[in-house]
Amino acid sequence: MNPLKLSPPQWRVLRYLAIYSATATRVGFRAPKLRDLTGASPEDLSGLADLGHVTGRLHGTGDAPLRSIVITARAHPKLRIHLTSAGKNAAAPIDAAFRALRHLRTHAPLPVVELQDDVGVGDDTLTELEALGFIEITPICPECHEPAQHDEPSSWTPAWGRPPSWSHLGGEPLCPVVGASGYEPATPTPKDRQIVLTSFGRRYAEPYTRQDQS
Repeated sequence: MNPLKLSPPQWRVLRYLAIYSATATRVGFRAPKLRDLTGASPEDLSGLADLGHVTGRLHGTGDAPLRSIVITARAHPKLRIHLTSAGKNAAAPIDAAFRALRHLRTHAPLPVVELQDDVGVGDDTLTELEALGFIEITPICPECHEPAQHDEPSSWTPAWGRPPSWSHLGGEPLCPVVGASGYEPATPTPKDRQIVLTSFGRRYAEPYTRQDQS
């Protein structure tokens, strides 16, 4: 399963365990504390165990951590949650996605290149976030960075020559740039795009603990 399809609390669980991976792998975290910190339910933890991202053990028993314990002892006060190697791997794309969404929550709309410079996320992460409905990526005018549409300007006249393929949302030509024959409307390149956060993506970007705000 794509880890980005997990619920917001499950994102928070894996991110928290990955940050403290040495402790999470060796001795684990108390399940009640983990639920308080992340807002995860026993069912969220059971779902992560079912996927192999976490295992559990009952403190004081000396038993090795098992996936099944998280499910069968989900409400036990002595349940401790351990991070697996699969869980650590799943936390990496979640962390990259969360950094992008958290930044967009404060600064969107934002040009793609600016977001990538600010938080260091790659094209693959953004493509996946858009495909899953977390963000919307739209073209922008290269000069003013206002939204652009792949449509001829409504204000263009034949005397000006062949109409350009792009325009501002209001129908005006894109801002002028110097071309081979003088001034001409700008043409967006693949880098001339901006990102907005969807309502679905905002659910994942909202902070739950002080850690999420850092």
